Amino acid sequence: MIEIEGTMSLYLVWGAAMLFAGVLGGIMAGLLGVGGGIVIVPVLYHFLTTMGVDESLRMQVAVATSLTTIIATAISSTRSHYKKGSVDTALLKHWGPAIIVGVILGTAIGGLADGRVLTIVFAVVALIVAGNMILVKDRETNETKNPPKSVWAMLGVIAGSLSAMMGIGGGTICVPVL
Repeated sequence: MIEIEGTMSLYLVWGAAMLFAGVLGGIMAGLLGVGGGIVIVPVLYHFLTTMGVDESLRMQVAVATSLTTIIATAISSTRSHYKKGSVDTALLKHWGPAIIVGVILGTAIGGLADGRVLTIVFAVVALIVAGNMILVKDRETNETKNPPKSVWAMLGVIAGSLSAMMGIGGGTICVPVL
């Protein structure tokens, strides 16, 4: 840990930043179907940097902490959306197993990868998702997306893997695909 004058003030600032990140992440999860990890991971990463945590461990700790908090958020959000009838259970039955395989794969890769690699993966995917949100206009269409099951399976494995490696909820990746 870095010795800094005014350590108590530093803890208060970081405590407020983490509280804000948690609230913002929870709001995003509830309203948009995306997990708070996209907000929480960078805040945790910078907190760990300030606290002097070794660079090789920072991203893994931030990702693992984020995933731990997202479990409760994801269960609550899914339950709420299900009660509203806004969960496509048929798609979930086909896509869920592939996402689980992806999460297992992403967890294994994330555990072995260098922290800098995970940081780069996080940054690149976050930029792609942000670019997609900004540049892709809402498509007004009556057509239902119905690609082959193999395509949904591939997308599920990719989404699960990236989500696990980034410490984010799958909604950040899955919602734009839908």
